[in-house]
Amino acid sequence: DVRHGGTSEAYHRAVAARLARVFSGIGAKTLRDVTSDKLKAFFRKMVDARVKEGRAPVPVSVTTKNDHRAAVYTFFQWLRKEKRHPENVVERVPRAEYPK
Repeated sequence: DVRHGGTSEAYHRAVAARLARVFSGIGAKTLRDVTSDKLKAFFRKMVDARVKEGRAPVPVSVTTKNDHRAAVYTFFQWLRKEKRHPENVVERVPRAEYPK
């Protein structure tokens, strides 16, 4: 569906990478493994994957968290539209917000 939407190959790769990172981060092997609680926990502790080994982890930006959330949200919207999954579990995962 994404590939037929007029988006670039770079966009496809970015979305695939975000989905892979989130699903790997929560240990999801099947769609049943993807829960709102696991996603919330993952986004709370999400750190920059580019930090060199041996250095302290660096939290990712609010924008990065929301980009990853959006990829999973859109994927589950598609699953629901195609009747492949009964609900979009990401609807219960709030967007990240900048600290006040």
